[in-house]
Amino acid sequence: MFTQRIESSSETDGFNPGEIEVSEKIAVYVNGREIHLYRGMKVKHALIAYDEGVYRTALAGEIRVVDENGFTVGIEGSLADGSKIFTIAAV
Repeated sequence: MFTQRIESSSETDGFNPGEIEVSEKIAVYVNGREIHLYRGMKVKHALIAYDEGVYRTALAGEIRVVDENGFTVGIEGSLADGSKIFTIAAV
């Protein structure tokens, strides 16, 4: 974990300047299982951490990845802390 110092400026819009702790890792959910990744990793990294076979199946086009709203997410898609993705059969 690293700490970033924010100085007072008009850009803070009332934000209280000080030290903010930013975690280097995020938690994402693949088919309901919590996976911990480093910030900046992609959907493909989450799938590999979940099950490399699932990743290979997604690469082959046999399954697709969707977010919690049902929208298709690409293998190179970005993830945020708390992202939820699911694998479903390709149609």
